[in-house]
Amino acid sequence: MRANGIPPGTARVLADVQEDDNASDLLDALAWNQTTLLLHGQNATTWPVLRKALAKGLDTRIGLEDTLRPPDDTLAKSNVELVLPRDDRRRPPVLEHL
Repeated sequence: MRANGIPPGTARVLADVQEDDNASDLLDALAWNQTTLLLHGQNATTWPVLRKALAKGLDTRIGLEDTLRPPDDTLAKSNVELVLPRDDRRRPPVLEHL
């Protein structure tokens, strides 16, 4: 990618940390990049990578396709349990009827 550059019009680059990789090493390797980075992890790397992305002000994402377990290691029943802290998992008013 570095040799060819990032194609014009690219909105962001997905930096996907593999389970045996280190997010810092990946970020160092992409330091030349001027496009917005979305730092992403799955399974064992999900939470450490998410914390790293937030600490560095990078884009990130989380969902059941990434991990089935929130940081407290319970089994999540929905994306809400991954996104909202345990004490703030009430339904938004717009969803009260569901």
